[in-house]
Amino acid sequence: MIGITPYSYITSVLGRKDLVRGSVGIISTIPDVDEISITEALKTSNLFGISTLNSGRVVARSTKNMALRDGFLRASNLAGSSSKVCFVSEDAWLRSVASSVGMMVCPHPLLIPTDWQERFRYVRIRTPLRAREDDLRTIVSQIPFVPLHVGSGETIEVIGITTGAGASMLANARVEVDLLGPVDAPLLNDLYLLRDDRAVRTGYLSYDGQSSRFSGGEDADRLLLATRDGLLVALPGGTSVEGYHFEEARHGHNLKLTADVSLIERIDLQPGTASFLQTGIDVTSLDLDEQELEIFASLSSSGIQPVVDRLSGKAPLRDGKMVQSRHIQSDDNIRAVREIAARLSSLSSEIDVSLHAFTHEGQTLYNVEAELPSQKTSEIVLVTAHLDSTAAFGTDFDPVNGIAPGADDDASGVAAVEAIASVILKLRSITPLRRTIRFVLFNAEEHGLVGSKAYAKQQADSLAMIVAVLQMDMIGYNVKPPRSWEVHAGYWPAPDVQRRSLALAATVKKMSRLVSRDLDLPQLYSSKKNKRDEAEGRSDHASFHERGYAACVASEDFFPTPTPEDPMPDSEGNPAYHRPEDTLIDAVYAADIARVIAATAWVLSRQQPATQQAASRLHNWGRQVKRED
Repeated sequence: MIGITPYSYITSVLGRKDLVRGSVGIISTIPDVDEISITEALKTSNLFGISTLNSGRVVARSTKNMALRDGFLRASNLAGSSSKVCFVSEDAWLRSVASSVGMMVCPHPLLIPTDWQERFRYVRIRTPLRAREDDLRTIVSQIPFVPLHVGSGETIEVIGITTGAGASMLANARVEVDLLGPVDAPLLNDLYLLRDDRAVRTGYLSYDGQSSRFSGGEDADRLLLATRDGLLVALPGGTSVEGYHFEEARHGHNLKLTADVSLIERIDLQPGTASFLQTGIDVTSLDLDEQELEIFASLSSSGIQPVVDRLSGKAPLRDGKMVQSRHIQSDDNIRAVREIAARLSSLSSEIDVSLHAFTHEGQTLYNVEAELPSQKTSEIVLVTAHLDSTAAFGTDFDPVNGIAPGADDDASGVAAVEAIASVILKLRSITPLRRTIRFVLFNAEEHGLVGSKAYAKQQADSLAMIVAVLQMDMIGYNVKPPRSWEVHAGYWPAPDVQRRSLALAATVKKMSRLVSRDLDLPQLYSSKKNKRDEAEGRSDHASFHERGYAACVASEDFFPTPTPEDPMPDSEGNPAYHRPEDTLIDAVYAADIARVIAATAWVLSRQQPATQQAASRLHNWGRQVKRED
């Protein structure tokens, strides 16, 4: 069954007076879906009530190259040879196909021009010192502009797309504007932040790094900007970021910069809608009784290892066949998605499992979402991991046909999510949930956190009341003592988001003492002015930080921990990271970490919802005022 959830701004975009009645059609790139199904989904979403949407122009095609191009040709023919046709998509690969059949293209619905002679620019804007976030929102609300990335240091810095006229208006408003790349670069390119970990390791005034790749050849014009966070590169549709897996790359080695208005209109900045975020987490009052502890003890390696074996090619999936890779360019990726969804569905009829579709590099990919609802509140706790894999450090790795088992990265996290869901179901039979728990497995993490960005964007647009995101990314490698592990909560651009994320990490630490005493207490990381959390922005939790949600990521001892005595220590990083040899995990160690995350999710789900806490405080304040009177 197909479902469509329109973004909040779509109705106003399609209702624009300059758009001719019946002028908007739909090109679907979802494979194996017929036009009737899409039409019904559009009707259910109430999009057909908008006068500009023409119900007779739904074109459904698969995402295989020739069929995809045929779909665009069919759409162009339906429009008529005398019509100007503009294809709007956030994916440069699809825009490139549309352009190849003679269509005009636009990178985002909010940028659909009124004047078809309008040009587009990538820009970096920086506000003056002491400017507020409100100032930034005021500035960009006056012009055609969509943000792609927001950073913060002494000033607020935003990378985005605007029109030529918009860039002029920014300059008139006394905002510092850098024009990035040539005119109309946003039409056929996607932006990526490529992190050069070798350059970071060698430090200031060292010339070691990967930037020399962009000094000649076809890459020469792709580098737009070098920042402290990495290299900003424009990749044309048809060119995969797969080819930019730098040596010494770590977690989050690349980041796809996707258009999202919620990067500026963050949910925690919405007046009157985000009071639940301001409550925080009271870690002093979180305890577990004997029955709960006994149930948590049932989460063991026997619930982890078999799932990892199936997803990493050691045992067959439910369809009887082995999987050799979960890479997004492999046909096994969709088989892994179906396997994960089926296993979560089989746990209980009370779990509502769905697939969340998104587009990347011209193909439709899927996140998996499984929800255990609460009847008490709309507040949500997320337990997450990523389902795709890569072996890009392997010799001559072929992403389509190569072997990428990804046992540790991140089948260990996927198995933990399933095991946690099973334990929560047992606990839920004893005590009802006060908050909904969602178990979400993200796709295309290895290609720039693409799946989690798509999911977090949709959640923020609907003002979803997510109180915590507990991400697990590589929790299966531990060979030598101690049994150490990490929890990263750093997010320097927004101190309040980091504060709430650190409270979440502190809860994880408290639960570790209660349910996994054989583990060392987790190392907690945050970002400071002169020392950033090394995992900041580098796993799927970051997609939620950007939108104002509290989030942290748990992992094995992946990043080194400098001390005054040892400023350049070694970590116990998995030597099979991003290699075909990533086939082994310590399932006992992974289960120990999963048990802690399960306990954290449980205590948060049974905690009094923040909205009720706020009401209780207001009630107590009223009683206090009455006594004083």
